Amino acid sequence: MYYALLAAVVALDQATKHLADVFLGPGSAGGGIGAVSVIPGFFDIAYTRNTGAAFSILQGQRAFLILFPLALVVALQVFVFLRRGKEPPLLLAALTLISAGGLGNLIDRARLGSVVDFFAFMSFPVFNVADVAVCVGCGLAVLSILRSERRGGPKSAEGSRERAERDGEGAGRAAEGEGEPRG
Repeated sequence: MYYALLAAVVALDQATKHLADVFLGPGSAGGGIGAVSVIPGFFDIAYTRNTGAAFSILQGQRAFLILFPLALVVALQVFVFLRRGKEPPLLLAALTLISAGGLGNLIDRARLGSVVDFFAFMSFPVFNVADVAVCVGCGLAVLSILRSERRGGPKSAEGSRERAERDGEGAGRAAEGEGEPRG
């Protein structure tokens, strides 16, 4: 399931970037018009290329922007593979979305030397499907972690105590007098 999600997001990202390149990019079938206003003053499809990372940071650092995301994508997917059935599915799907977004932009950097961006909302930096996948994945990861801790996940000491009491361990100790102060 997770590999299908990864493949689908990367395919959608690459297909939309190809369409932006074909219809809006320089020398394109669309005459290189660069932008189409969808909702004037609010949302445009605007062709740009970014040689950096998010918000155009790390401009010109191509080797780093290829090697670091590659290592991160591999590490996340190894984690997803090894932790299937042991971690919440929402967390694994979130990490897969982050991987897919990283891989989509990595393909652009390796192939083109830059990332094709085309969604432009007002004055927000221009972005693409891969960027959306990374952001949604991060949000879902946070949600999954918060849900896990609220349910008494393994990293929540308070949740472990509550779970122990609910399961009767606290009641057993109290009945034996272990939980009561001695005087």
